[in-house]
Amino acid sequence: MARAPALAARGVHTDLGRRLAGLVFVSLRLDLLRELTRAIGAWTPSSTVFFLGELFLVAICLNYAVRLSRAGTQIKNLAQELAILRARVDAVAARQADARGAAART
Repeated sequence: MARAPALAARGVHTDLGRRLAGLVFVSLRLDLLRELTRAIGAWTPSSTVFFLGELFLVAICLNYAVRLSRAGTQIKNLAQELAILRARVDAVAARQADARGAAART
């Protein structure tokens, strides 16, 4: 069960790596960069690279926001489970103490 989040995290890193590789590829291929610049209506190829870099950073921020949200939910669920288990342990300990007290009185 602990492996699933680790695998999902690796998949997210791979996705971000692909996006970065795509950004570098577009930066190195000037003909594609010029076509992309015309397609989005930018003035210069450097502004297109800057825009793509900003999109990449937004994707990273969203990635970490989702991870933090999931971690917060997981921590909340674990804390609730721990509280339930502690209540059960306390109830069993109280029953055992009552049983010992009743056995000692007889």
